[in-house]
Amino acid sequence: TKVGRSKTYRLSDYGQAAVDASYRKMTEPQQTSWDGEWTLVILHFATAERVLREKMRWILELEGFATLSRGVYLHPQDRLVRVGEAAERLGVAASVSRFRGARASDEPDAELVARLWDLDGMNRQYRSFLDTFGPLTERGDLAADPAGALALRLALAIRFTRTAWD
Repeated sequence: TKVGRSKTYRLSDYGQAAVDASYRKMTEPQQTSWDGEWTLVILHFATAERVLREKMRWILELEGFATLSRGVYLHPQDRLVRVGEAAERLGVAASVSRFRGARASDEPDAELVARLWDLDGMNRQYRSFLDTFGPLTERGDLAADPAGALALRLALAIRFTRTAWD
């Protein structure tokens, strides 16, 4: 908006949903044990709503969902509320069905996870992050250089964000 010579900016609903998903992913504690249940999300958009469908898909990817099949997404943690909030913010709640429950299959869950998520790639990214920043954060001389400490923390936050989002 513009009032006189002043301009005010805000994120779009989609931008805010993406920021919310990313922020929660980095700051909220994760489940340490698995309850054996999955969050299943089914997107059912009309063909003309392609842009909205793609925005919702991107939010699900930020949340860490894997694609089970076309329009069907899966996550091992409870993401019902978070997905519902994002769908509401985007105004697409009627096109997003959410379920939470156990899976009935002869295929072990570990095999499903290995098939749907790139665990080796994730491991390489996190290992690279730890190899890069682990030794730097253990140095005791950073307190003597506040500018260096700030730069390191900023670099660490940016790199972690990239690692966690991929």
